[in-house]
Amino acid sequence: MSAVSKVIAKLRQGPRYVYFHDAARSRILRTAPVPHTTDPGCEVHVLTSRHDWLDLMWCLKSFYAVTRRRYKLCIHDDGTFDETIAAAFAHHFPDARLIRKAEADRDVPPALTHLPQCTIYRQTVPLATRVFDFAHYLRADRMLVLDSDVLFFKPPTVLLDRIDDPGYARCSFNRDVASFYTMDAAAARDRLGIDLLDRFNAGFGLLQRDAIDFDLVERCLLAHNADGRYPREIDQTLLALLASSFGCDLLPEPYDVRTDAGLGERPSRHYAGAARRLMYTEGLPTLIRQGLSRAARSAKPTPAGSVAAEALS
Repeated sequence: MSAVSKVIAKLRQGPRYVYFHDAARSRILRTAPVPHTTDPGCEVHVLTSRHDWLDLMWCLKSFYAVTRRRYKLCIHDDGTFDETIAAAFAHHFPDARLIRKAEADRDVPPALTHLPQCTIYRQTVPLATRVFDFAHYLRADRMLVLDSDVLFFKPPTVLLDRIDDPGYARCSFNRDVASFYTMDAAAARDRLGIDLLDRFNAGFGLLQRDAIDFDLVERCLLAHNADGRYPREIDQTLLALLASSFGCDLLPEPYDVRTDAGLGERPSRHYAGAARRLMYTEGLPTLIRQGLSRAARSAKPTPAGSVAAEALS
């Protein structure tokens, strides 16, 4: 898409969208850093890009602000970061680990040498990071998976209770608007012996370390297609199969992915797919009213402030 086409497409979203996406979004860079993300009880893993990193800032700042938790944090670069973006994350989350793509490409493949389908999948599908790299670098028994388009408005009590309960030994994810899988439930049952959960969404939820089984991923990939050609969206299916095989409770209705506007009493919202526009017309305005970016009025810009406008394009 040309630069002109991008501008036209953005303007069609309306002035409110343009303002919060292009102007207000960078306010998050003036908020205070989040130190002491060192709680080993759970580790947050996120994958983001040059285009989505400011959204991830809002996601993580809102999560740590409303939950008062300090779970460990691991940020994965999809290969499009520059040093300014890396410096911004280092400033705002000084105790987090930032895994650069080159580092992961060196460290992860040796763990997959006996798994040829996994090796091909990771080499050819960028979102394979959520399956392999998250697990490889996990330093806790529990992993909180967050997409860049999840925002928090008050504590997600149900999820936090499950994370913090030492006796809770299942996975727990949000429901999608439909089952967006690359394998249907009948095939999962017939080929793998797994009862695949309906409407599992892999972008927001708790994954137990013991649920991660690369040998099972290899079997799942073979059951999909033995010739090594995999669709980009297969990561959600693979994580759904892992969680379903291990045991998973979907989060209650207030955590569901939705496409309509309105927050109501929902503690958080995953602005996935068709709802992404609402992240800027509903989500960010709500967080700003709640005071998340209030420090922007007097704070000095962070090292990333000089390139914020470029990143917003």
